[in-house]
Amino acid sequence: KSGGKLVGVCDESFLRLPAEKKLYDTVLSVRQDIETIDEKIEMVERITAIKPVLDTFFDDVLVMDDDEKIRNNRLLLLDSVISLVKNTIGDMNHLNL
Repeated sequence: KSGGKLVGVCDESFLRLPAEKKLYDTVLSVRQDIETIDEKIEMVERITAIKPVLDTFFDDVLVMDDDEKIRNNRLLLLDSVISLVKNTIGDMNHLNL
């Protein structure tokens, strides 16, 4: 942590549950696919593939685990999803969704 904010990247060795491993693999796959796509609409379509995996993650995984290393790693995993979306689509905080 740095000033209360997590820093670093998700460590695959701390992933315990199938749903978190699937989310990790999906993020890596989508990130790799997006690098070869030029059209923004195709990028957005590819990113939407994360949603059902993310839904399963939230259904099956307790992010705020008692073990601080597991908890922080899960938060970093979720941060990787946010970063992927922001870096591809952009920051949508200005939208009233």
